[in-house]
Amino acid sequence: MPYPINKWDQVPVYGVFMIAPGDTPVQGNVEFKLSQRVTRTDGRHIYPDGARVKVAIGNPDDQDATIRATVRSAWRAADEAAQGSGFDGSAWDVWWDTKVLPAAIFTGFPASDDPDIAQRGWTVSVEESLTGATGRKYSIQPLLSQLATPIPGINLGMVEVPPGSPTVPAPVYAKGVPGGVPLLGVDGYVYDAFGDKVGGGLPEDATLADLAESTTVKYFTSSEKSKLAGVATDATKNDTDANLKSRANHTGTQAISTVAGLQTALTAKADLVSGLIPTSQLPPLAVNETFTASSQAAMLALTAQRGDMAIRTDNGRTYVLASDAPGTLADWKEVQAAGQVVSVAGKSGTIVLDSGDLSDGSSIVKTSGNQTLSGTKTFSTAPAVPDAAFSIAKVNGLQAQLDALTGRFELHVVDTVDQVPNPLPVGHVYAVKTS
Repeated sequence: MPYPINKWDQVPVYGVFMIAPGDTPVQGNVEFKLSQRVTRTDGRHIYPDGARVKVAIGNPDDQDATIRATVRSAWRAADEAAQGSGFDGSAWDVWWDTKVLPAAIFTGFPASDDPDIAQRGWTVSVEESLTGATGRKYSIQPLLSQLATPIPGINLGMVEVPPGSPTVPAPVYAKGVPGGVPLLGVDGYVYDAFGDKVGGGLPEDATLADLAESTTVKYFTSSEKSKLAGVATDATKNDTDANLKSRANHTGTQAISTVAGLQTALTAKADLVSGLIPTSQLPPLAVNETFTASSQAAMLALTAQRGDMAIRTDNGRTYVLASDAPGTLADWKEVQAAGQVVSVAGKSGTIVLDSGDLSDGSSIVKTSGNQTLSGTKTFSTAPAVPDAAFSIAKVNGLQAQLDALTGRFELHVVDTVDQVPNPLPVGHVYAVKTS
């Protein structure tokens, strides 16, 4: 799996999931989750919010190529050393490609005791989700010492999970790995992770004579057994329990170095200055900030972190950063209130509309020049319309003008336009009744 930087030691984590006989690959996923946030000693985050990694068994895209190559090389060398002249390299390569890779995962995590990492003792929980098989839930702890094993790292196939609540990850007990448990064969001998017998042993018909006394090995006789059996339960050597446990009898001082782990625990604690923890010993705190930016380019150039706000003065909008990549425009999300008007007629910001920005609709009618309105229209106030009867009196000054013409023209009032002669005779004026 990729990491933001590579300033620490990475412990390989691998496993091969097969169903015997036939070495059939098991389908499914393995999910890893760090127990806490991990940071470098200089304060930079390795995993800002912890890490959750889910890998598919046998998927090359989910396999860390570097770790896969490291494990393969070490595994092949170990098998070759164990088999000697009988080792068949070509057959081993075919076995690896056709059996191991389709059933394997390869990933890795920083060592929890790496001096370049601020935290100590954190673990990685492992949850196996297998198809057609029962997966396990447990925890592992990557350590620098695991890089020195014949096949460096943690082999999930060598993890022994003790009984416990299935909802609580159990601690790791790796067979043949430092800090784990040994392999005990059916013959009663202890074997290492490669199947080699560790140490010697006594024959099944061994007697006391087969054990030679030395400065460190002594016989435990029946009389000594009887003496030990006569010691009272919870007895204290040379004095009574009451005197030894009484604080009044405890005098003098005891060096910190004589208490196992005390100095390490004290060193890991924060130093108090006037009863307060100095800011230099506090972990990095995420404080949201608000910036102003005059343009999109200025916003993308901000030194911002997740949750920071940017107010754009060019378009009046406000954005929040949804990731830790301020240079990515898609990660700046616009903040909008419920029902907020985003744009009008395709315009945003300070909007000035003209008639060309609006289209005709059921409630909007654009007019220019003389227009004929048809259908039923609704007005906010009653419009002013001409009277149905339109007479000479309705035209201001018309009657006076007509009276001034008396004697020079003869006025005729007709009912319809058809009664007006064409052409008009000289000296005659015709008026058509309108009502």
